[in-house]
Amino acid sequence: MSARRVVRVTTLAASIATTSAVHAAPYYDVIPLGSLGGNYGYPIAINDVGQVTGSSRTSNNEDHAFLYSDGKMIDLGTLGGGESYPVDLNDSGQVIGQSWVAGSNTYHAFIYSDNHMTDLGSPGSDTYAFDINNAGQVTGAFTASDNKFHAYVYSAGQMTDLGTINGFNTSGWRINENGQIIGNINLGNGLYRSFLNSNGSMIDLDAPLNSNKISAYDINDAGQVIANFKESGFAKWHSFLYSNGSTIDLGTLGGNETDAYDINNAGQIVGVSTRYNSSALHAVLYSNGKLIELGSLGGIQSWAYKINDAGMILGQSELGAANGFGISPFIYTDGTMYDLNKLLGPSSEWIINDVYDINELGDIAVVGKNKITGHNEPLLLKLASTITTPVPEPTSIALLGLGLACLYRHRRRWLSCQSA
Repeated sequence: MSARRVVRVTTLAASIATTSAVHAAPYYDVIPLGSLGGNYGYPIAINDVGQVTGSSRTSNNEDHAFLYSDGKMIDLGTLGGGESYPVDLNDSGQVIGQSWVAGSNTYHAFIYSDNHMTDLGSPGSDTYAFDINNAGQVTGAFTASDNKFHAYVYSAGQMTDLGTINGFNTSGWRINENGQIIGNINLGNGLYRSFLNSNGSMIDLDAPLNSNKISAYDINDAGQVIANFKESGFAKWHSFLYSNGSTIDLGTLGGNETDAYDINNAGQIVGVSTRYNSSALHAVLYSNGKLIELGSLGGIQSWAYKINDAGMILGQSELGAANGFGISPFIYTDGTMYDLNKLLGPSSEWIINDVYDINELGDIAVVGKNKITGHNEPLLLKLASTITTPVPEPTSIALLGLGLACLYRHRRRWLSCQSA
């Protein structure tokens, strides 16, 4: 599931005038995903039919990829080695990842489909899979016979080598529903650039400012790309949007940094940015040419990671003194940021520690700590209903609401070799 999400834009009223205004807060049922016999596990991704993939420790103290489907956790096994690690799944329940191979010290990428794990093969040694679309096309990287990493696309049972660029290592990172691929080019010495592969052609993506540190992050179905880059000669990290051959610097909140994490099919982007003379990160939305701060749960810093088609944003925020400081996950919807731990009901046995993914139904894959056992477990938060809550008169929210669209993706994916 790459960046194929289409956001239904919900703009806030130009003025929110009274304290009688209400928002419908989401409410979640907690579903433990179980385990494969061990006491450790975490989710990675959730698809739009509610299936979840992740990693769980077995009774033999090995980590295996799992698929949670129809109320059961399924052990996906390995390619003969001891362990396997998932990366993503599509709406057909096909899971990709990597596994140790029997009798060797190498990783191979796999696709799990129809109750069977298939080795994607490798012209060299190690192979990595990083993204899959709903057509079952996979992109990633493999170590070729020239001892360089080559980006590839796997489709209909065949792996196609996308090659290197000017002899430098390449790695495929995201693939959209049209088969367009973004990836990164490792130039060595800590330098890297990014590419877009479209209809068999490799396009070198240039940043708006001179830079040899460019990392592509996501692509939507219109072929719009977001990437993060460091301006040469300056300690400034910015993000840019590549669209129809042009690049647009997303700017900052006045500070030196912006990091974009996701783009939807409407071209809206979420991530973090800094204010003037501060290194603190703040959750932001880029929409209609403007970078908008989303606020926090009372603390200083916040991070926006993901968004679904309904405009529900998933992230984390520091808490203020009134809530014991610390960090808690949030869901941002209808212009309001909610603490996820306050949407589980007062009798919940769980404390949500970390969030991983959200689907189009509003269901969320998380890790939570059981208040009774103290164990951290993979959980599915299933959107159950809404609770209507009064909204206090919002001076700043009214200003924020002009043209604001609620939004989204850092699926906690395994980082690829391109950042080496």
